[in-house]
Amino acid sequence: APLRPLVVAMGTRGDAEPGFRLAAALLARGHAPLVLSHDAYKAEAVDRWGLDFRPCGIERVPMSEDYLTGQTRADQVYADRAWYGDAWVGVGRCIHEAALEHKCDVIVTTSMGNTHSLDVAEKLGLLCFALKFCPDIDGQVPTAEFAPSGYPTGMPGPLNVLAHILENARTVGAVFLGGFIPRVIAFRKELGFPSQQITEDIEVPTYSPYRQQLQANQPCLYAFSSALVDRPPEYRSWHFITGSLSHGEAAKSSSLALPAALSQFLQADGDKVPVCIAFGSMTLARSAPFQQRAVAAARRLGRRVVLVDPDAQQESPLSEDDEV
Repeated sequence: APLRPLVVAMGTRGDAEPGFRLAAALLARGHAPLVLSHDAYKAEAVDRWGLDFRPCGIERVPMSEDYLTGQTRADQVYADRAWYGDAWVGVGRCIHEAALEHKCDVIVTTSMGNTHSLDVAEKLGLLCFALKFCPDIDGQVPTAEFAPSGYPTGMPGPLNVLAHILENARTVGAVFLGGFIPRVIAFRKELGFPSQQITEDIEVPTYSPYRQQLQANQPCLYAFSSALVDRPPEYRSWHFITGSLSHGEAAKSSSLALPAALSQFLQADGDKVPVCIAFGSMTLARSAPFQQRAVAAARRLGRRVVLVDPDAQQESPLSEDDEV
């Protein structure tokens, strides 16, 4: 039977677009997805991918210097404490209202909306899938195969496991120190869930047995290639490595074809494969010197460059260098 998924595609560009691709693939297979994301991506979700769209209440993710320079997941959670803490309850309302309006029967969410989506799934008795883009995001599954992001590589397996456990603890600490818990409690109270007063100054959310089981065994779609890393043996049967997410028919569409000038550039000079330079979701990096330094380094090596920058008005060679 067709599903009515709510796809919560929140985050920066690297989070949102795979969510749109997943929703488009579901739509092509006869399902009825509804996408909830940032207003900045509305035109793309509707016009390019043909999706039904609802806003999450945040225009776009503001990427602070603290976020960009953070080395670990815990650093990034703490860096988000001000703006996301203020928006927390509003975002939760948007997800809950969209789920009710759409009469959804399953939720798929990126990491940024995962806590809200689990709350809504608990309220409505739904299954909630997490959509993740690297093996260790959120540190749900401590593994001996590799260390968490920001930790040294090449450590022995037991140290990798300890590093995951440590980073999980640091992330929980960042949630408390960042002041997220009162916001979590406020939204859950709107959903009708109780909290528990530990001391006069400490209040914590309480979770139903269903929520505890769902969170501990949350099914995950890991959208990374096995070329990056083999499937960690600690993964369970509900951890799915999907590879990249693409909408097959849309990928063949002429509207997504490369511009003729770019195709010609890529095919020129035969074996001289160009270097592609892009900073993806790192919007601050585009205006920083990083981009210029990367281009200069590639050119010193005699390599041609494809520069991916959404701030550019059109696809064309740079006037000062026709090899870029």
